[in-house]
Amino acid sequence: MSSIRTRKNLGQNLLIDASVRDKIVAATLGSVVTPSDIVIEIGPGDGVLTFPLSKRALFLLAVEVDSRFCRYLCQRLGEAGNVEVRNADFLRLNLREEIANLKERFPEAGAVKIVSNLPFYITTPIITKIIENRSFIDLCVVTVQKEVAERFAAVPGSKRYGAITLFLSYYARVNILFSVSKEAFRPKPEVDGAVISLVPRARPAVEVKDETLFFRVIRAAFGQRRKMLKNSLRSLGIPESAINQALHESGLDPALRPERISIEDFAALADALSAASEKEVSKHRAKK
Repeated sequence: MSSIRTRKNLGQNLLIDASVRDKIVAATLGSVVTPSDIVIEIGPGDGVLTFPLSKRALFLLAVEVDSRFCRYLCQRLGEAGNVEVRNADFLRLNLREEIANLKERFPEAGAVKIVSNLPFYITTPIITKIIENRSFIDLCVVTVQKEVAERFAAVPGSKRYGAITLFLSYYARVNILFSVSKEAFRPKPEVDGAVISLVPRARPAVEVKDETLFFRVIRAAFGQRRKMLKNSLRSLGIPESAINQALHESGLDPALRPERISIEDFAALADALSAASEKEVSKHRAKK
């Protein structure tokens, strides 16, 4: 472990518990990273995962925003030819271009995988960026805030279930691997963490006619999650007659709260709203 002082503004919480480190490494190296993989590590810090990953992966790109840790890692890694420590902000990287360049450099590579002990305060932007580049990524194993992990992997009817749950489950399979006590980090964060796996889907979880409308419906529903579904849908600007028709056709109770609606039901509702809206437009045009 390094003696470098962490910076609160960067959300740095270094893993110091050796047993937890070994558990994460075992979960990562045991079934995730293979000798043919390109691995991108976000925020390696003092290298608790970097060093074992470098011994396993075909190539490791460690992206660290703090130049002090970059210097430390470079010194510790020495002449390791399969590692690049990049002093950069992951959120500013052109990830698609980076992965394309790495695959060109290593044509023998198999999968591209992301491993990270994520800064809790920017978890969602990073996960969103990963999802936006999902077609180039095979697997993601990261440590996040436990409450966030529960939101990511929630099921309908649970209090954590929300718009981010549906966004992720539409594009990927998310599983919570195990919890990590806040006592395992330095400095100690205010909350516990959890290690999750995220596997991008080859095809979305459900088929919808209009993906943009599908997510608009979800955001409208959870934007006013204490309201009944029928009332929250009014913010979409769709005629009430079309909303009533869509609810009837999709078999959904207008009094339902959004946390009780599955992704399949949201897909059916969005498709029904799309069809009902088109009918309303056609009627309006016919009257003219």
